Amino acid sequence: MIPDYYGRHFSSTVWYKWIAPSDGKFFFSVTDTDAERGWSCCIGVTSGYDADEGYWLNGDVRWGGVAINATAGHTYWIEVGSWYGDDSSYNEEFDFTLSWGCAVPPDNDNFADAEVISGESGYAAGENWAATVEEGEVHRCNPTGTVWYKWTPATSRTVRFWVEGNYDVIIGAYTGTSVGSLKCVAFSDGSREYWHAGVGFDAVADTVYYIAVGGYGENEGGFGLEWELCEDEIFGIDENGVLERFDGRNTGSMSVL
Repeated sequence: MIPDYYGRHFSSTVWYKWIAPSDGKFFFSVTDTDAERGWSCCIGVTSGYDADEGYWLNGDVRWGGVAINATAGHTYWIEVGSWYGDDSSYNEEFDFTLSWGCAVPPDNDNFADAEVISGESGYAAGENWAATVEEGEVHRCNPTGTVWYKWTPATSRTVRFWVEGNYDVIIGAYTGTSVGSLKCVAFSDGSREYWHAGVGFDAVADTVYYIAVGGYGENEGGFGLEWELCEDEIFGIDENGVLERFDGRNTGSMSVL
């Protein structure tokens, strides 16, 4: 019997069995080797099936990765497959890489520990497994946890920041000196169709900008963050600082104050 994880179904699945070495939070992440098709790659974790009640215990499924609070010595089953849907493009076979480990807060979990990024363009790989939301941290939605980056432009030009993962991502750009006094420059809750989000704004030379990246709702996992100085008409930045389109894909249009 294949779990439906509260109405969510898989197709073309394979299974793994894992025994928790200790109590704590652990993550399981799956990556499709075809980056263009990564959004169809899903993973589910369950601790067993209750035949009397007719449901799977502690089951959860996500695109790209799942985090669980494990109990030492307990056995968990990990299912990897395509997301089942009416659209046949979801029901694909693919090669993938499965990784897992103890989930600990990233080094740049807190605002004060923001990772410094630099240059007119660049890329940074990150993750928000076990990341937190600090007291006083306010966003336009309620992410489970955020990580922070700090960028200071050398010239005044339009910049765009773009984040992509195998789950619902959010991104915000802020100015200020403490987490409780930040001013939102631009924010996007992304697109839950393509798992990316982007913002753009007119950057002022020598101004420190803080970039927050997180998962929408309870989503966690790895992501890629890129940035680039550009012309706003190239990337379709709307009046709220949200990237309306990039590579022909809509990034969402959550309003920004």
